Amino acid sequence: MGCTREDLMNLFAGAGIKKDPKVFESISHIFTAWSVYFSTLAALDFLHEDLKGRIYVLQGFGNVGSEYCKFMYKKGARLLAVSTRAGAIYNKKGIDVGEILELRKKYGDKFVLEYKKGERIDGEKLIELDVDIAVPCARCWAIDSNNVERIKAKIIPCAANVAMDLDIEKKLILQNKIVIPDFVANCGGCFGTSIMYCLTNKSIYKILKKTYKKRVSNLINKSGKTGETISELAVREMTKKTGTYGTKKSEPVSHLNLRGIFKKIIPYLKKQPVLCWYYSRKFFQ
Repeated sequence: MGCTREDLMNLFAGAGIKKDPKVFESISHIFTAWSVYFSTLAALDFLHEDLKGRIYVLQGFGNVGSEYCKFMYKKGARLLAVSTRAGAIYNKKGIDVGEILELRKKYGDKFVLEYKKGERIDGEKLIELDVDIAVPCARCWAIDSNNVERIKAKIIPCAANVAMDLDIEKKLILQNKIVIPDFVANCGGCFGTSIMYCLTNKSIYKILKKTYKKRVSNLINKSGKTGETISELAVREMTKKTGTYGTKKSEPVSHLNLRGIFKKIIPYLKKQPVLCWYYSRKFFQ
């Protein structure tokens, strides 16, 4: 959590492995925030609600969380509570996202101790507040058997890895909550960093906005009709498409099995529209 470019460079240096510093330059957190954001919009579409005026909480205002809040702020959503490793703050009238972004630049995680317009709360309880959207964006197991019955948010897009287990997700579904599991909600990071060598950030954003969001909407609709979790539906579809999870009929198929070819011909063709279509089809159709 919060692994920086310098952290990675030190790890490799300590292991005696020489790497070009450019290898560590990544904006995967931005791609991740994009997919979490669009998964949130997909859930709101299912509920026939607009993002403007929605209230939300964020557990973990790190690289991903801060980028996510920028989008939410621009579209008129109101952040009521936010946490870091240093603590958590709450303001029922809303937290000034612009101000805490500036404070974070200066104080890091300790910005929550410097923000004067909110009251201190228990970071563990933040996820239980009465809001429209609750975003686990820090530690694993943010929602478990101890607090699952106290979750009030209607939408829970999991930016954090393993924010809950499948049994907890099922309990939330029974409570009419929309849970978008980690490997669905935060997959933008893997997707974006896999293809950023041949697509512009603008193109990656467009794919996530159009094709990815539509895919998540389909999963939410199916979940609403069948009562199954999005995790179960998504894993089943992946199994069919890739032949993984013990299937003997075919070997696992990589969605990037042609990237070597594309990487060689990119300098000559530079066909962004064609590549955009290709990666849309391969990843999310």
